[in-house]
Amino acid sequence: MQPHKSPPLLESIFDQLPWKDLDDIYIIACQHLLTDTHMIFTKLFEKGFPLENLSIIGKCYSASDKVVSEMLNDGIDVDESCLNFSSHKKFDCNFKIMIANFLKNSLIRVRKKNIKKLIILDDGGHLLAEVNKHIHELPPTVGIEQTTSGYEVMKEETLNYPIINIARSRPKLTIEPNMIVKGIWMRICNYYSQIKKTPQNILILGNGAIGKYLNVLLQDDYSTKVFDVDNKKTEMENLEQNLEKFDLIIGCSGKTSIPASLHHKISPGTVLASGSSSDREFDAVHLRNKIEMTANPHENLIIEGIHLLNCGFPVNFYGHRFSSIPLSEIQFTISLLSAALFQAFQTPSFVRDFIDLNHDLEKIVSEGYLALQQSHQLATNAL
Repeated sequence: MQPHKSPPLLESIFDQLPWKDLDDIYIIACQHLLTDTHMIFTKLFEKGFPLENLSIIGKCYSASDKVVSEMLNDGIDVDESCLNFSSHKKFDCNFKIMIANFLKNSLIRVRKKNIKKLIILDDGGHLLAEVNKHIHELPPTVGIEQTTSGYEVMKEETLNYPIINIARSRPKLTIEPNMIVKGIWMRICNYYSQIKKTPQNILILGNGAIGKYLNVLLQDDYSTKVFDVDNKKTEMENLEQNLEKFDLIIGCSGKTSIPASLHHKISPGTVLASGSSSDREFDAVHLRNKIEMTANPHENLIIEGIHLLNCGFPVNFYGHRFSSIPLSEIQFTISLLSAALFQAFQTPSFVRDFIDLNHDLEKIVSEGYLALQQSHQLATNAL
C-alpha cells in the first residue's frame, strides 16, 4: 500500500465514524489521482471496504503517474487512459468520451457482483451526468459532487438520483478557498521568479469564492481588478475594452471567461493562469493549436507572446504527488470527502435532488481542522 502516513484529521474521521456493512457497496469515482486521494481509499480498505469494489479515473492535468502506478500495484481498478493528453484537443470534449467508456467498463464489473448500492464520487460533474443517463440500468445509486463547476453542470439536469452537494457546503465555501488561493499564487510567483519579472496590473476573472479570496490576498500589494459576468459582483463593466491593460490574468470563473474571439485583445507578454478547472477558462485549446503539439499538460507555453501557464490547466496541479496545497491543509478537503462517503453509505437512493452534506459531519471535520490549525499556530508561536 502507499507509504505516506495519513494526516491526523483523516485518521480522526475514520476513527470516529462507524464504518460497517461495506461488502455490497461499489464506488465509481472521478478524482484527482494524487497521494491524498489514495490515502482516502487506503483508509477505506482498512475499514473493510473491498478493494475490488472500486473503479476510478482521473484527469490528465491532476494525475501523478507515480500515484497511478501505486494504485494499480495495490490492485485498484484505475483507468490509465486518464494520463493521456493531446494539446490540440479540447479537454472537456475528450474527457466526456473517456468518462462514457470508463463508466461502461466499470458497470461490467458491477454487474458481476451482488451490489446493493452504487456510490458515484465525482469532481466536475461529467461522471454524474453520464450516470444520470443510465440510472435505470443501475443498482440504487447515490452521488457526491465536490466542485462548484460540477454542481453547475448537474443543476441543469433533471436528477434521477440523490447527489450529496459538498460544493455548496459552508466549510467548503469558507475554509477551502483560502488554502486553494495560496497554492495558486505560490505557483504564479514561481513562474514570475523564473522569467525574472513582476506583475503590474492583475485581472481576476470571476468573483466567486476563489476570485474573492484571491483579490483579498493581492489587493494591498498589487493593482487588481475583478471582472464578473454578474453586474453586482464586477468592478469592471466591459471586459473586451479592458483586456489589453493587464499583464497577469487569473481565471477563476470555472467557465470560458476569455473566448478565442478575444485572444487578439490580450497584450503580448501577458501571463494567463487558471485557478479553476479543466482548460476552459481561456479557451486554451485555440492557443495551443498555434504551436507544435505537446503531450505534457504541465508545460508553460509562450504563444504569440502570451504566456499560457500549465497549458491552460489549473496551476495548482503540476504533475507531482500532491497539488500546491500542503498536506496539512488539504487534509481538510479529503476528510470532507470521506465524511460525504460515509453519508452516502447511509443515504437512501429514492430522493431525486441535491442533498446537503450532513451538518454533524461538517462540524466534525471543520472543528477538527480548526483545532489542528490552532494547535500548529500555538506550537509555531512558542518557537
